[in-house]
Amino acid sequence: MAASYGTGKSKLKSEPGAEIFDNRHVLPLRIDLAPNELKALQQDNRKFVRTTVREGTNVWKEVGIRVKGAAGSTRGLNDKSALTLAFAKYTPGKRFHGLRKIHLNNSVQDGSYLTENICSELLAQTLAMDTDVV
Repeated sequence: MAASYGTGKSKLKSEPGAEIFDNRHVLPLRIDLAPNELKALQQDNRKFVRTTVREGTNVWKEVGIRVKGAAGSTRGLNDKSALTLAFAKYTPGKRFHGLRKIHLNNSVQDGSYLTENICSELLAQTLAMDTDVV
């Protein structure tokens, strides 16, 4: 997220992906994995495999997917894992709402699923204030 500090005006709306991070919309995403790609991901969940991503009537084919995380924070594929979707992995220039890559967090430490939403809204309001908080 980018914002202009101390001016009271946010640049968020001009940033790629701004409309999906506005805390007003939940994107209906569907991720389709072919059986062979699922098997490859199960064998090595840190290696990208190909998938298809759907958002309503929009379809992105040949998108890279893998389990998100590093040593100690990675969860198994069948254990509510966080995911990374790399739209430009196999097709340079491909974008999802202007973004090459997105992370789908699992919120395993937040049963309410609200912490990221609330904190990002608080940060946006703080950055919009004409102050030297940051």
